[in-house]
Amino acid sequence: MATSLNDDLASKIEEMSDQVEAQEKEKNKNNNNKGWKIAAIVVGVLLLITAAAYAVIAHGYSGKFLKSTFINGIDCSDKTPEEARELINEGCRSYAVTVVSRFRDDELITADDVGLHLIASDDLDRILDSQNRWMWLIENKKVKNYDITTITELDDDKLINICKSLPAFDDSTVTESVNAKLGDYDPSTGSFSVIPEVNGNKITDKDAATAHIKDCILKLKGTADLNDADVYPVAEITKDNAGLLQKKKELDRFVGTKITYTGSDVVLDGNTIKDWIVTDDLGVVGIDENKIATFVDELAEAYDTLGEERTFKTQYGNEVQISGGTFGWKVDKDAEIAQLKVQVPESAVEEREPNFSSRGSGFGDNEIGNTYVEVNLAKQHLFLIKNGKCILESDLVSGGLQRKAATPTGYYFIFYKASPAVLRGPRRADGSYDYVSHVTYWMPFNKGIGLHDATWRSSFGGNIYKYNGSHGCINLPYKKAKAIYAEVEKGTPVIVYNEDFTPLHDPVIEGEEAETKKATETKKETTKKQTTTTQPQTQAETVPAETAAVETAAQESTTAAPSEPCETEPQSKQQETEYGPAFETLPAASVDVTTGVANVPGE
Repeated sequence: MATSLNDDLASKIEEMSDQVEAQEKEKNKNNNNKGWKIAAIVVGVLLLITAAAYAVIAHGYSGKFLKSTFINGIDCSDKTPEEARELINEGCRSYAVTVVSRFRDDELITADDVGLHLIASDDLDRILDSQNRWMWLIENKKVKNYDITTITELDDDKLINICKSLPAFDDSTVTESVNAKLGDYDPSTGSFSVIPEVNGNKITDKDAATAHIKDCILKLKGTADLNDADVYPVAEITKDNAGLLQKKKELDRFVGTKITYTGSDVVLDGNTIKDWIVTDDLGVVGIDENKIATFVDELAEAYDTLGEERTFKTQYGNEVQISGGTFGWKVDKDAEIAQLKVQVPESAVEEREPNFSSRGSGFGDNEIGNTYVEVNLAKQHLFLIKNGKCILESDLVSGGLQRKAATPTGYYFIFYKASPAVLRGPRRADGSYDYVSHVTYWMPFNKGIGLHDATWRSSFGGNIYKYNGSHGCINLPYKKAKAIYAEVEKGTPVIVYNEDFTPLHDPVIEGEEAETKKATETKKETTKKQTTTTQPQTQAETVPAETAAVETAAQESTTAAPSEPCETEPQSKQQETEYGPAFETLPAASVDVTTGVANVPGE
């Protein structure tokens, strides 16, 4: 029973709870609807207020210009036409325009100078009517510029007179237009420069210039720039002209050449070539050959040594001055000119020697190189230097003073070598020769003069050359000639000088030659002593008895034949060759010696 009551009570309580919850939900629903209604009313009121405010502001612009409205450059925002006119009028009374011209100082023209004043105009009203004040919110954000030309007026006569007084209109001080042109050679770029055109400042249309200034004044502009009026001349040729650039290209082709001459500090480049360029009447670019020749002359001065006096340091340590000869540098001017005429227009860039008609072994102080033959006529002595070291020395007999056939001094070189050879003197009328000398080692260096063995002699050196010398050749002992022949080549320099100085030091002979020299000196000393005890001295120099007869015979006849043939080769096997002053230009076997020539080979 109790359980049933509890269940009923619980059921009623639950029913009552559901009723209360339903009532709450209905109440909340009614409240929400009421809120929306209130919000709608508020929004509507705000919109009405905003619309009313926008309309009020728009109405305020019914007689005024919108914001950001500029008329003839004057800010007329929120101004009535009358107020804008007053602003413009104030600006007109204090107005001045700056006239900008080419290459001149700026000039100022005031309102009084031209009689500038306002005139009645309804342009301001039309501008106001054209603005949509109901779009003020959008239009106020835009900048609106208006130029009106009917609001001001000036005196044309005053304007013309004031313009005539401006320096810009003065033709006596103008700068004329200048066409672009080629400038000078620019070493920094290695090419020719282009000088830009200059557009002059002489006003070509003064009426147009005056009209431009008037238009700027009437619009109350602060500047009247005549450069914008198209009243100045323009150069006919500009820096970009195709013809001008083509000519520059042609000139640059010449100065683009750079030839560095080895063995000197001479460099041929645009700095020199720029002065060679010439242009003919047709505009064709070329080079002045006379100036090339002048350059080559200067080049030769830097190189040429052939025949000139030069300082030579001897094996004795002394320095001597020697000139003449056939060895040395000499520029072949014709060949060098011909090559430059081809290379310069081709923009050649190279390092090379000049063309030479005669050569040395090296340049500068090393002209003769490190291998050469040194001959001292005064001391009747010879040295052979190879690779910078003296490897051989020998006494010699040179051209005989008794026959006025002294060996010429100078710088020479070995023309060629021949072994064996027959040396012939001048031809007699009957076809025979004054002398015929058979030698095994023949090394000519000065036309018909050369180094060779002289087996018919038993002594060398001393004063023999004064009374029994050769016909100009350098006579050598057989073994010495053989050794020299093995070491020298065609082109080996031969330096001949005649200096009887006191040696600064004794020559240093390398290797076995030192021992040979000592042995030779000992033998000479022994022979000299023997000769002194067996035969009275009858000559300027004591000579071995076995050679006295030969040398005496030579004193009696300057054309005497050798006392004996070459003892190392049968005569039938020897080279039958005639040698003379011009032998170097003809085959050795066909050269005849001309009678009377001084420098002919002999014993």
